[in-house]
Amino acid sequence: MVTTYAISVRSLGSDFEGVRVKASYLAASNGCQFWWKPQPTDWHDFIFTNHNVAILFVGFLLSDIVGSSVERIKFVFVSPDEVRLFANHCVYIRSIYEYARRLFSQSNEAERAAMKSVAPYFFEDLAQVFAEFVILAACRVTDPWTGRRGSENFVIELFTNAFVRVAPLHRKLTQLQSSMDEHRSRIEKARHKLTAHADRETIMSGEPLGAATWSQWEQFWKDLGDFVSLVHEQVFDSSFDIRAAMVRGDAEMVLKKLQA
Repeated sequence: MVTTYAISVRSLGSDFEGVRVKASYLAASNGCQFWWKPQPTDWHDFIFTNHNVAILFVGFLLSDIVGSSVERIKFVFVSPDEVRLFANHCVYIRSIYEYARRLFSQSNEAERAAMKSVAPYFFEDLAQVFAEFVILAACRVTDPWTGRRGSENFVIELFTNAFVRVAPLHRKLTQLQSSMDEHRSRIEKARHKLTAHADRETIMSGEPLGAATWSQWEQFWKDLGDFVSLVHEQVFDSSFDIRAAMVRGDAEMVLKKLQA
């Protein structure tokens, strides 16, 4: 399975042949494949099979061709390192959720009594910290790809857009993103009013925000896991599981030690 990196350039005019030759030279010099194709409008797609070569080509376009007219160039792609980093980040945030789930949602009466007898305020505060973190983490990975000032966010939408040329994969990623966005809508008010910010009126009212059932949370993590695995398989030709093996065991060990 070959991952490709496409750069679209507009209004090349008489510069086209020079740009094509440069792209071909960069590809040949670095042992990667390259091809180009015109679009129905005034755009040309230059496609590479190596991320680093694509980056070099973008640098050439910015310095020698488009200059300050950055609107003439479009590219959305992610490097293997970025895929790896995002996958590992998803392992981390799901692990925190799993700790919280086992300690505070799935604990039995004896386990809760042990936590209360050893350090009641500590575990109450820890439950609140976990809840706020999980809400923030779920909202953060579902944030918009581009910020208000044009900056890029390291989020789900970035990876969905990066594979728009792989139609079957893009369709699956879009469906999973839509499902995760639906979950975000359930918890977004809590993120805005209580975790990312401290809204005075909301705090004084004492009313709960961001209600989502455990089954809805489980669906979110399943969607995220499927999303990461699909992207990982596209880039590395192997699946990926965001469910860390030792997390559940660590939580169990804590509860056992508290009851010893």
